[in-house]
Amino acid sequence: MTTINNVTVDYQLFGTGWAEFYLKIDQFERTIIVSYIGDGLNGLLEYLTDLISEIKNNGKTEQEKLYFDSEGANHILTISSINKIDAKIELAYYEDSSSKGINPKENWIMFCKFHDLVKAITEDAILVLKKHGLMGYAKTWSNHSDFPIYNLFQLINWTKSGELDAEINYEEGGFFSNFKNEINILSEL
Repeated sequence: MTTINNVTVDYQLFGTGWAEFYLKIDQFERTIIVSYIGDGLNGLLEYLTDLISEIKNNGKTEQEKLYFDSEGANHILTISSINKIDAKIELAYYEDSSSKGINPKENWIMFCKFHDLVKAITEDAILVLKKHGLMGYAKTWSNHSDFPIYNLFQLINWTKSGELDAEINYEEGGFFSNFKNEINILSEL
């Protein structure tokens, strides 16, 4: 569990291909059951890196949605920036996964600092990595996806430097990063 100011996040794998994503912002709190049907932690970290890129390029975000499926029911998370500092978080709950986006049973709207939300999720993803390891994560997540190390590195870079790809350079033949630096980042976690 990670708390940054008024944002608390706890992402826990349980069983094979199942996870719980706990989110608390001020007085609002909700535990979301995440199944192997969706992309879980990988989807969440990729969603955040996409939002950060969009804010950097456009100064704000559009209404992109992230779906958390749990076999029968689902949650839809929407994070939009009010400006480069503040975020509006909408979370909708649907009892029937076939009704995505139409008539939620419950709907919540919260506000927090965007950086606090990203930092809390990033630090909690590090806790998941420390607990399960790369291979243990892949096996526990039922081989649906490997641990999202690329997106985690991007978010670590962003929380420290404000840049997603601070350690990636383009040269003829492709993109390159410093493997020794990446190993050092992992060893410092």
